[in-house]
Amino acid sequence: MKKEVDELEDELRPEYDFSNMAGGVRGKYEDSPSFYVRVPARVLGCLRGGEITVFLFPGHGLVLTEPIQTHLVPESLRMPNSEFEVLFKHPGVEIVRVLRHDESCPEIDQSNE
Repeated sequence: MKKEVDELEDELRPEYDFSNMAGGVRGKYEDSPSFYVRVPARVLGCLRGGEITVFLFPGHGLVLTEPIQTHLVPESLRMPNSEFEVLFKHPGVEIVRVLRHDESCPEIDQSNE
């Protein structure tokens, strides 16, 4: 004999209701270095006008491609198989800039100062 299961109501449980929690500031850590990540990339080619398609994490067994606006990539790095790093901002995965491998990044390196 099976027990009847009550359907869950579509309400927030009291222990997860943080609307009356004091002291919370939205975006408090948004400019911290942990919100940015450098991702290695390799140019696949220019498949559409104004965009350069790149492989993210080349050589890691993943095949992730990402179109990047041409104006973000320096001319010297636009050739196929050119390697560089893309700076992403979390959590929206927004492309901030393209960096050469040896180029410093003020968004991440500010913690080392």
